Amino acid sequence: MEIFLRWLKIKIHWCILFVFVVCFVVFSGLHFGIDPAPHPRLSSFVGGLAAAFFVAILQFGLQLADQITLSKFRRQGVLEFLEDRRDRKWYGKLIDSATSGSTIQVLGVTCNRMLADFANYDDKHAQRLIRALENNVKVQILIPKLKYLSEKQCSDFNLKTLELAEKLKQKHSNNFHIKYFDGPPSHSMFVCGAKCLIGPVFEGKDSKDTPAIVFDRYGSFVELYIQNFNNIWDRSYDDYS
Repeated sequence: MEIFLRWLKIKIHWCILFVFVVCFVVFSGLHFGIDPAPHPRLSSFVGGLAAAFFVAILQFGLQLADQITLSKFRRQGVLEFLEDRRDRKWYGKLIDSATSGSTIQVLGVTCNRMLADFANYDDKHAQRLIRALENNVKVQILIPKLKYLSEKQCSDFNLKTLELAEKLKQKHSNNFHIKYFDGPPSHSMFVCGAKCLIGPVFEGKDSKDTPAIVFDRYGSFVELYIQNFNNIWDRSYDDYS
């Protein structure tokens, strides 16, 4: 239904543009066909209408071009662009949107920041992921084995990720799962509710300082990414070493 409405909106825009063009041609013809000597006011009025429709054609044409471009993005499921990934409130609201029985999928490098921000038993303001697990939401975290991490990343994993993940596995063994794939990280992904966030992984740069694109979880573009996550998950390991 949504695709049909977007198609209908584009078609209506083309119809309106066609009407503007016809009006411009008609009033232009009248303007040049009227003798301005006996009808100066009528000639000026018709000429003004022709000029107005010409301007309308230019403005509406630009808007239509934007609509067509936007429609292409929408068909791929693009919802918004993020300049960075520092906004805890944005992630928190997304985690809160997860319904019972759904699955949150996370592909990252160490995921220490996500667990520290949303799954920390020692901070009552950082427990949204814990509440989601208590609400029977499943969580799958997929990160690379330690041999593919830098010294700093290994330190973050050992001091933060490992401790928090072990607590979650002990308390929510049926819903919380973390696996380690044998390969370097190529991109990051966060799937929750109706949204999917995909961003790059740059060497020497924290994920929170990199941009990302938010997609419709059920859009055509992210389908292969989610399939890839599931394929990697199936052949990944419980051991991080």
